[in-house]
Amino acid sequence: MFERFTKDARAVVKGAVEQAEKAVRRASTPSICCSRCSTARPAAARSH
Repeated sequence: MFERFTKDARAVVKGAVEQAEKAVRRASTPSICCSRCSTARPAAARSH
């Protein structure tokens, strides 16, 4: 029983770490605002 719980908990933590790493990669990758903009800028800086 304890071994199963440990295995399940490890899987949950591993999934959370993978999700966090993906979020960091998405946040640090600039994206093009729109077809009118030629510069890449984060979503928070978009004016339209």
